Amino acid sequence: MVSVDEKYSKDYAAIKTAYVTMEKSVAVVVEYKKENPSAATDVKNYAEAYMDLWKLEDVPEDEQKATDISDQKKVVAPLEEKLPKNLDVKLVQQAVKDVKAFNDLMKKVDTGD
Repeated sequence: MVSVDEKYSKDYAAIKTAYVTMEKSVAVVVEYKKENPSAATDVKNYAEAYMDLWKLEDVPEDEQKATDISDQKKVVAPLEEKLPKNLDVKLVQQAVKDVKAFNDLMKKVDTGD
């Protein structure tokens, strides 16, 4: 059995940084949804579709599947158009990227041991 200290010691700094970054960027989106409850569903739907797109794009270039990316962009585009004009889409995209980065680090460490 691997102790928590052994399991996380070498990755702790990176995980902590990714966690703090993720929490900050997600908090901005959560705050926006609180202040604009009528937009919450559209923001959620966009973030989910963008996560699917980012999972396809955030791999080495030789592993990317252009057709899948193109198809997912067709899903994302109309959802982006539905977002309120006072929302900075880049903030939602960054929050999604930060969540994926944190989750990827945790998967690397939590290998099921």
